[in-house]
Amino acid sequence: MRDGLVTFIARCRLPLLALAVVLPSAATGCMVEADRCEHCGGMGGPVVGTAGSPSAPAVTTAQIDTGQTLSTDPGVGAGVFIEYDEGGHWHVYTACDSNLYGEGCDWNVVASVGTGQLITDVSIEGAESKDGDTIYPGMDNVELAVTTWSDFDGMRFVTTPGTTVRFDVYLGGLRDARYIYWVGNNAIHKGAPSDPIDLKPSKP
Repeated sequence: MRDGLVTFIARCRLPLLALAVVLPSAATGCMVEADRCEHCGGMGGPVVGTAGSPSAPAVTTAQIDTGQTLSTDPGVGAGVFIEYDEGGHWHVYTACDSNLYGEGCDWNVVASVGTGQLITDVSIEGAESKDGDTIYPGMDNVELAVTTWSDFDGMRFVTTPGTTVRFDVYLGGLRDARYIYWVGNNAIHKGAPSDPIDLKPSKP
């Protein structure tokens, strides 16, 4: 694992005040630029337990703004980007700093819902068999296990509209909340207060 902290610069395509207005997601997307990051590799397959955490971490609940999208340049910085659209449609994708360091990022992202809720219509994006990229769907959870290089890997799934979803993010088998990105309360969140984190849509 490289030494150093993650430094990110984020800019929205619209002024901050404009984000308070409900507009189509294509018009309210935000660009995230990463100029340095650290990551570690060496994990494949499904995640079991807390992946090195000595105890179960505290979980924060945060708002994710419905209809907001994030984008970044592939191969420059590492991150897990989470988006939500009306009707229970979730999109999660991963990026890595491979263009800078020549290494891939081993991501495991687990999305889960509470008792009595379901995850449906699961699909994977950008999967490459040579990297062992795969997805592990369950009734109330789904896991994306990928090695991301200078491209994007991702998954889409559907929940009951407005359902809070818990996201567990592992990089190289270790939790690291600094790599979780989403738009909430009209701001780009660059790093989460906890990993896992519960994201609750601003509107169903």
